[in-house]
Amino acid sequence: MALIELSGIRKHYPAGEQDVEVLHGIDLSIEAGEFMAIMGSSGSGKSTLMHLIGCLDQPSGGEYRFAGRLVTEMDHEQLAWLRREMFGFVFQSYHLVGTASAWENVALPAIYAACPARSASSVPSGCSASWAWASAWSTCPTSSPAVSSSGFPSPGR
Repeated sequence: MALIELSGIRKHYPAGEQDVEVLHGIDLSIEAGEFMAIMGSSGSGKSTLMHLIGCLDQPSGGEYRFAGRLVTEMDHEQLAWLRREMFGFVFQSYHLVGTASAWENVALPAIYAACPARSASSVPSGCSASWAWASAWSTCPTSSPAVSSSGFPSPGR
């Protein structure tokens, strides 16, 4: 069973009196531990697809299953759990909290996940997978805004 499975995914946005369809029947299957790249020209729907895969938006049509579960049937709390526990996001635009320090911005995902404070001083082998992932990404150079990635953990976390 695929970790991520999209079948006939469509996404459209209102544009005045018409709708503009950005994604047209996307079929995609990603196995646990598999790496992939989404590439295309500006305006081709890459960000829209990533927002759908990361449960930041809902498709206009089609089916999206994560680990066999239909994402469109998940409630707000289940989607929040999925985003917090199963997905890691590094956006091209940083989306930092302007009133927080750099350290607080890096620690924010761990705070939301209720990680104990002692995890921050742990060596990587003593950290949860999500905390280790966040720590690894916090070492990315801040001068590389073109880096855009999303990581999906392998099963057995």
